[in-house]
Amino acid sequence: MAESVPPQDVDRVAAARRAVERRRARASIKRDLAMRVVSGQEVLRRAAEDPTSAAGTLRVPDFLTALPAIGAGKRDRILEALQISPVKRLGGLGVRQRAVLREWLDERFPQSEPRAGRSRLLVLAGPTAVGKGTVATHIRKTHPEIHLSVSATTRAPRPGEIDGVHYYFVDEDRFDQMIADDELLEYATVHN
Repeated sequence: MAESVPPQDVDRVAAARRAVERRRARASIKRDLAMRVVSGQEVLRRAAEDPTSAAGTLRVPDFLTALPAIGAGKRDRILEALQISPVKRLGGLGVRQRAVLREWLDERFPQSEPRAGRSRLLVLAGPTAVGKGTVATHIRKTHPEIHLSVSATTRAPRPGEIDGVHYYFVDEDRFDQMIADDELLEYATVHN
């Protein structure tokens, strides 16, 4: 006979899972800040829009130390200068605190207008079947502002793959023509 789990234990397990998901989401934001995938201004904007979001529940000290070249000493001096308590979360900042933090970010990390015709390029590379598609799917879902290029391949589609979404599936003659017409940034023979 199967034992039933008391409702409070189920609630605790669900709460623990949600807490882990929230910690992972905050860790992802901190990595994105450190790698300059997202600006501090953007994270602050997200926190103001939704104080319960991952950005909104991020503690200000953690936010600051995730920024490039900000260590614990600088973080503490910044918090003192901006008169922000180290226990504050981004989503819990008052209007004045948000304004001074935004002003500091604009001064320390100015956001320049992108040059016409130029963008930043990031290459997601790895061996076959390492999970590049999984990473690309996550990026597509969580960062719709990032545009992903679609590679061409001469292999047959795998189940669930869509031409033009996951890859452009072409035959070898078409691939050779793409090379001849300089349509590819790079190409390589992966198998055979």
